[in-house]
Amino acid sequence: MNFSVLPPEINSARIFSGAGSAPMLEAAAAWDALASELGSAASSFSSVTSGLTEQAWRGPAAAAMTAAAAPYAGWLSAAASQATGAAGQARTVAGAFEAALAATVHPLQVSANRNGFVQLVMSNLFGQNAPAIAAAEAEYEQMWAQDVAAMVGYHAGASAAGGALGPLHNLATQLASALGLSPVTNPVAGDPDFMSQTTNFGGLFSTTSLADPDDNHFVATNISSPLFTAAVTSGRETTLGLGAPGQTILTFQSPVAPFLNSSIALPVTDPLAPLFTALLPLGF
Repeated sequence: MNFSVLPPEINSARIFSGAGSAPMLEAAAAWDALASELGSAASSFSSVTSGLTEQAWRGPAAAAMTAAAAPYAGWLSAAASQATGAAGQARTVAGAFEAALAATVHPLQVSANRNGFVQLVMSNLFGQNAPAIAAAEAEYEQMWAQDVAAMVGYHAGASAAGGALGPLHNLATQLASALGLSPVTNPVAGDPDFMSQTTNFGGLFSTTSLADPDDNHFVATNISSPLFTAAVTSGRETTLGLGAPGQTILTFQSPVAPFLNSSIALPVTDPLAPLFTALLPLGF
């Protein structure tokens, strides 16, 4: 916005009639609270995993668990740090606003100048008010310049604070990459409104998590494996490809003995489903 073309009546009225710095300070407090929660979660998560591996749980499985948990703890810590930075930048914007407010001419002063100018002009029958009229105009021009300088400074400060914020989706990208998650795609035939994401677990099996981006609900998980002839778990919503909610089909084929060659229905919950749902709006 070009503040130089706006008279002090507009610039002064806008900054004095707004909500002030209170909403930005409230936002800073909210970011601080979020940072505290994320930091506590990261500390608790790390404490639990380290406690398990240092005391009761040892060996390759414990090491694998620790390696798998590390990206989550790192993401929580990074998110907490970014939330702290956002709180600081919000306070910076609030400070820039207060500085601009203090530097802006009060609307009552502008109104007094204009009213005085009109009275001087109306009573200037013989030119006797010419010096006073010139002084009023000079004062008005000074008010104009003062307001423009205040607003330009405020805009620059707020823009700099906003530019210093890193996008949160970068953290989600890093976490998704660390977990080996593929980008969200839409391969569900007949259900174009559902999004999915496939994760491969070596040659044993792969899972495809489905979610509805409209309401951000986890829908279902499709598990494919050479150990299973059919592997579908439907979740919260009906899909054309996966059936009705609550339907669970997981048939295990055993080559070991004929009596094991039976169909067993097992409930399956994808442990990555909550993470997938959380990352869905971010594109991962």
